[in-house]
Amino acid sequence: MKCLQHILICLFITCSWQYANAQGFDWIKSWRLPSDSPNVFIGGYTGFGMNTAFVDARSFSDVLDCCAFNNGSGYDFRFGLAGEYWLMGDFSVQAQLGFGSSTARFNTSRQDSILLIDSLEKVNTHVLNREYTLTSSIPSMELGLIAKKRLFASHFSIAFGFSGAITLPSESMHELELKVSVPGVELDRELYTPNEMIKGIDITSFIFKPLIRFEYDIAMFNEAYIKPYIQTDITLNSRVTREDPWRSLTVLGGFSVLFSY
Repeated sequence: MKCLQHILICLFITCSWQYANAQGFDWIKSWRLPSDSPNVFIGGYTGFGMNTAFVDARSFSDVLDCCAFNNGSGYDFRFGLAGEYWLMGDFSVQAQLGFGSSTARFNTSRQDSILLIDSLEKVNTHVLNREYTLTSSIPSMELGLIAKKRLFASHFSIAFGFSGAITLPSESMHELELKVSVPGVELDRELYTPNEMIKGIDITSFIFKPLIRFEYDIAMFNEAYIKPYIQTDITLNSRVTREDPWRSLTVLGGFSVLFSY
């Protein structure tokens, strides 16, 4: 009889442990029934990181046809609302809705010959260096769907998903800066370094980005947690509407704060 009691107690403890972790939170302490344990969490997220933009000789040819821009780099900033639903102890699905901003800078240069009159009123040939910098800042609304799997029964997780970014129109989205220099000659910056807003670049209205993310869940207090994460994503389609390529690879870090609902 005692042996049967021990077996029943072991079975009860095992089943209770499995159900208690049904939402993946072994830190939640509650005397409620397992069916009452929370599995829906809502909160917010934010992230900041660096991006690399890949272009080629055709990209931005409608802005500057003298020379091709090089690959660019910049930064991304994102924030918004987040939700997580735990299907079982080590698997969840997430949704994000928020605002994103991606800024990238592209550079190119060219050299020409210029005739200048020196102090002795002689005409001399000099090398004229032109350096162009195109800065693009693209705001967007972003929706993300993510599936998450805990690793080795720990609080570390790996997540895969995708996000879609809807471009928000802006008149100050692209700015072209020109710097001119002549070796050994001092030039008037006001005459030779004009900046202008570029309106001829047609930006794609929707960008699709698959992503991979590593997270770690940290309990703040009962039924609430914070999760720092590292994420990388890449744009599958070009950011411009023409056939010219412009794809971005982003690596960023951030965190989410979630509360039981």
